[in-house]
Amino acid sequence: MAEEIPSSLIFVQGGESVITEKTDGLYLITVQDIIPYLHIKTGERSSLMPFEILTTLDEPLNGALVFSGADTQSTSMVEVLNLSLSNDTTGLTLTVKPLEFYDGQLLTFFESEKNEGNTIFKGQHDETRIYIEEMINPPDNVPDSFRCGQCYGIPEHGCYQACCWDYEMGKKCSKEWCNCADRIF
Repeated sequence: MAEEIPSSLIFVQGGESVITEKTDGLYLITVQDIIPYLHIKTGERSSLMPFEILTTLDEPLNGALVFSGADTQSTSMVEVLNLSLSNDTTGLTLTVKPLEFYDGQLLTFFESEKNEGNTIFKGQHDETRIYIEEMINPPDNVPDSFRCGQCYGIPEHGCYQACCWDYEMGKKCSKEWCNCADRIF
C-alpha cells in the first residue's frame, strides 16, 4: 500500500481586498494588511511560518477565498494561478479562476459554503481569508516509491524537507513544510 501523500492547509489572513475581472474568466485579487505569518496545518501538526514562504509554493493551487463586509460574506473555490507579494510584504496579489471541480480533501468544507455558481463578486471587501491546499501528486504508475527526507532550514525563514518519488523518466522532488524543531542543523 502506498504511503499517504502529504498535503497542507495554509491559512492567510488579510484586510481589505479589491477584486477586478481580467480577460478569459480570470480575476485579479489584491489583498492589503496581510498578517505576517501563515498558519499551516499538515495532518495533526500546526505551525506558524513567515508569510514570505508563500512565494515558494508551486502553482497552480486549489484555494478557498472568504470575503467579508459589514453585512455580507462571500466564499469562492478557486484555482490560484499566480501569487506575488508587495515590495513591503504587507500585500498579496493573486490571479485566480473559479474552480470547476474540486477533488481534494482539505477544502471540502468550503464546497458547501461557496457562492451559487461559484461566483466571484467583484469590488471591494473589508476582510479577506485565504485557504490554500498544497499537495504533491506523484505519478500514478509508482506511488509506492514516495519518500520524504530530513528536515532542514532556519526557523526564521521556515523549514523544508525534500519529498521525492522515482518513476521511469527519472526522479521528481518537491519541498514540503516540516517542523523546525525536527530539523538537522
